[in-house]
Amino acid sequence: MINVTPDHPIAHEAYEPLKSLKCDYVNIIAHTYQKTAHEEGFFIAGIYPNTIEAGFNRLDWLAEYEQLQETKKLEGTA
Repeated sequence: MINVTPDHPIAHEAYEPLKSLKCDYVNIIAHTYQKTAHEEGFFIAGIYPNTIEAGFNRLDWLAEYEQLQETKKLEGTA
């Protein structure tokens, strides 16, 4: 079980669902699976409302994700 941060490889999968939530704090959980003998993949296992103590601030997460995407565009890596 992995917490998905805005810089995680599958953060893009959480972006739209996260925008539509109305709660202030969330927990975004991913699990891993074996893609090849040497590579793991990730999938979103759940996006849940959470508390200030245990979750990410939803709006902060979205803002950081958007900033990272903008930086990638400027660097030409997106």
